[in-house]
Amino acid sequence: MKIKFFLLPYIKPTDSNFQHQEICLAEGFKTKNISFCGNINYWFDNTTKTYLIQKEEGTFQPTVCIYSSLYFHKYYDQFKLANGCINILIDNEDGYNTACDKPRAKEFTLILRTHFTLHHKYNVNVVPWAFGLSNRIIQELKLSYNLPIKNRCLSNFRVSYNLRELAINRINPIISKRFEIIQKLTEGLDLVERENLSEFDYWNQTGRRHNTEYYKLLNSSLLTHTFGGVLEYKSSLHRIKEWAEKRIKFRLSNNFNLYQYDSWRLWEVFASNSCPLNIDFSDWNILLPEMPVNGIHFWGVKGINFEKSAKDLMHLKREEIMKISQAGKNWSLKNYSPVATANRFIKHIESL
Repeated sequence: MKIKFFLLPYIKPTDSNFQHQEICLAEGFKTKNISFCGNINYWFDNTTKTYLIQKEEGTFQPTVCIYSSLYFHKYYDQFKLANGCINILIDNEDGYNTACDKPRAKEFTLILRTHFTLHHKYNVNVVPWAFGLSNRIIQELKLSYNLPIKNRCLSNFRVSYNLRELAINRINPIISKRFEIIQKLTEGLDLVERENLSEFDYWNQTGRRHNTEYYKLLNSSLLTHTFGGVLEYKSSLHRIKEWAEKRIKFRLSNNFNLYQYDSWRLWEVFASNSCPLNIDFSDWNILLPEMPVNGIHFWGVKGINFEKSAKDLMHLKREEIMKISQAGKNWSLKNYSPVATANRFIKHIESL
């Protein structure tokens, strides 16, 4: 197998064209000694001091081509899929109707879709994917694994989604009676070295996402909010149904669909010492390539029963919460490390 990536270049921190899933795959391919190149040089590895994905030279003949959705959109009207190759699109876009729903998306052999939900009707060439873990995340977290874990819940969101607001507003007032609530934005953390950052510093390349102090906060917090996504009414009939439920003070079922739920933060917390707080993925008809188990690998809210979930969490012993954190860490490293991601990709290719 020989693989070629089609990517957009890094420009600046506020226009980084950060293509995380492609990095994860390339790191896995490299470990497995699978040949790959790119249409450009992409992702300068600060450990090896070389580009992870290097521009094609000579007569490299790929058998598999991987296109980022950023590249797909930029060259939508003029690009041609490689002849005689298995052509893969990685669609990690926010929103409901994304790259995988475009007319030309049907031309791809396979589409790897993050934010995959059973509420959406996909084309037959679309399969579930996930943000997952890169070596950068794993290595940075390891540097602070030994920090004391404080009895606190961390909230660190740059972008506000209605699910995040709903979860925090309903959960924090209850758990604050036991856990200290820490709300800090990445941009507000102390980064003394920022003035001297090189173009290739991870803070730049990741579009201002990589922050050493943030990873320390994760590893030293017992709990962390990882909610992400947008709640949307299933239909107008559910508005009437919700009104009726309020009148009888009993919720019959979940009135919402959820999309745009995956994030770097979710996987960063999974691989840290902290216990992720999120929705129950199975309960919300969300599909990941490998599913975590609520109460075993993370703490998940069923439906929108945030208050009940928070009260149940209050009854857990510290040791029980830490057990969930450790199990979640082991699970994520086993199933979503670069090598695990590459192995999953290869299985998809072999099944075509």
